[in-house]
Amino acid sequence: VLIGCDGANSVVSDYLQLKPKKAFACHAVRGFTNYPNGHGFPQELLRIKTGNVLVGRLALNDNQVFWFVVHMQDNNHNGEDQKTIANLTLKWVDNLSEDWKEMVKICDIESLTMTHLRYRSPLEIMFGKFRRGTVTVAGDAMHVMGPFLGQGGSAALEDAVVLARCLARKIDPDHKDMLKDCSMKNIEEGIDEYVEERRMRLVGLSTQTYLTGRLLQTSSGVARLMFIVLLVILFGRAQIRHTKYDCGRL
Repeated sequence: VLIGCDGANSVVSDYLQLKPKKAFACHAVRGFTNYPNGHGFPQELLRIKTGNVLVGRLALNDNQVFWFVVHMQDNNHNGEDQKTIANLTLKWVDNLSEDWKEMVKICDIESLTMTHLRYRSPLEIMFGKFRRGTVTVAGDAMHVMGPFLGQGGSAALEDAVVLARCLARKIDPDHKDMLKDCSMKNIEEGIDEYVEERRMRLVGLSTQTYLTGRLLQTSSGVARLMFIVLLVILFGRAQIRHTKYDCGRL
């Protein structure tokens, strides 16, 4: 049994012959900043969007802060080195308040990473084949999506619970946890059950994430209205219901 949990650039997903990921027209920078004398920020996630820039920060303790900056329409950079990433990020936050600028200026430059945001198409998640023999994928290797709902990590944990449960059903009770005593057919059936149980949950998440990302990216009033209407039609007014999802017990 091979379970590919090797992220957005998964070689296992290539083995399964899944289509290449698609790219949003935006980049994200993540980093950490340490304040030796304390930062004074509340320990809660704060997100702000101004113009084409989305920023967020989360205080990890009294001295350290995790933060991110996403530029919605800057698609011309690849972050060749940490200094370049830092200077570019300072440019992106130039119109924000001084506390955001200081956070970037004094950050741990070695912690900086730049990512070109990518996603797997909701249509591919709906119709894709996520099993080949006893090989499958989970997490970003299966359903990489933008960070606009903050559900990527949660979805990966759900994958683990559902996959373990589906495989456990195929184990002979007399052999406890020994998958090696299962037939190939039983394992393949377990993986198929996992894929089908996860499919519609992931289609919903990826669709809502895609539409939310496009809504944040576009500067066209007509396009914004279209994405808002689609979100309301598909997900109703309770657009945080994805946070209430229960994948069941292990």
